[in-house]
Amino acid sequence: KHYVNKFHNLQLSPVNTNEIIIPNLSESLIDISTSIWFNKRTFQPSLLRQKRKYGYLNRIRTRNGRKIIARRRNKGRTRICS
Repeated sequence: KHYVNKFHNLQLSPVNTNEIIIPNLSESLIDISTSIWFNKRTFQPSLLRQKRKYGYLNRIRTRNGRKIIARRRNKGRTRICS
């Protein structure tokens, strides 16, 4: 295929260096540093969520949960569940 240049009629005007706006670097650094403080980490610990997901009552309810408890008892774990 023959390549067609879409911009063959485009004429560029000379750039006036007096009109170029250079951004203030200190302001952009302030924006970056403040945005770092608002990032939330992935692990937000909650004992209530932990007990509901990995607790003894939740393990006892299901067949696989009872298998986990049995394995940990056979291994001799002091803490069977969280």
